[in-house]
Amino acid sequence: MNETRLIACTILGGTLLLAGLQAIAQEKDSTSPQPPEPVQQPVEFSHRRHAELGLECNACHPGGDGERAGIPQTADCLKCHEDRDPSNPAFRSLFEHAQAKKPIAWSRVYQLPSFAFFSHKAHAAAAKEDCQTCHGPVASRELLWKEREISMKACVDCHKASQASVSCTLCHELNQ
Repeated sequence: MNETRLIACTILGGTLLLAGLQAIAQEKDSTSPQPPEPVQQPVEFSHRRHAELGLECNACHPGGDGERAGIPQTADCLKCHEDRDPSNPAFRSLFEHAQAKKPIAWSRVYQLPSFAFFSHKAHAAAAKEDCQTCHGPVASRELLWKEREISMKACVDCHKASQASVSCTLCHELNQ
């Protein structure tokens, strides 16, 4: 009699556990993932508007076809925008930086640790990757967010999927 009761409780318990797990899975499936929060910048900047003007990434990010892509500074922006109305809200912060002669403290979207090395040049040439592969459809966005994870696991997984080297020294000893 006790054995029969134990089997019935086990079956009932397993059924309840299974029903609970299915409910959790359905709840997860019904909630769509939230889009990442765009990174707010100290100076208003629209990648979309600049792309619509036909500007390539290198126009504002010099060296993007080299080892590292540059980050534009006040003087770089003023090359094209020095004749804009400083009272225009879209340019106010830029001109405040220029007047104060202070660099723009852009909020980095991607920041690798100092012990890791990433070459834009190698990825563009050998992997035949373009900016969108890692940075997403930048040309269609006002603000950007981290499009891809940059953890070691994510990089190794991408290298494996692309049949690229996963040698430690490739990223941790400046390709030596």
